[in-house]
Amino acid sequence: MAKHVVFVLDISGSMKGKKMHQTRSALGAILAELRRDVDRFSLVVFADEVHVWASSADKEEKDVVMVATDENVDAAMQYVEDIEPGGKTLLCVKKTTPSLTREATTTAATSFQTF
Repeated sequence: MAKHVVFVLDISGSMKGKKMHQTRSALGAILAELRRDVDRFSLVVFADEVHVWASSADKEEKDVVMVATDENVDAAMQYVEDIEPGGKTLLCVKKTTPSLTREATTTAATSFQTF
């Protein structure tokens, strides 16, 4: 069965330094374990605002479930590498993520990874 991993990353100012480094390492390790062209992932980041990452400009920035292709995994890692933590923590991510799980649970086992 395919799996869908939803990464929820706190990118607020409190994540500067070692915490963000550890987050990047953990994300990379989990993404590396996804089965290419089978598994799926979503990347939600939050600080003052909540954003759902999309690998291209063609996709809308909400309800995005990405297939774990080499291109998408590499693009997600580059996106996370480029993040500069800042802002305050906004704890309303759950308002963004229900549609991600609704879409994914019909075709895959869903796992949330919160950093």
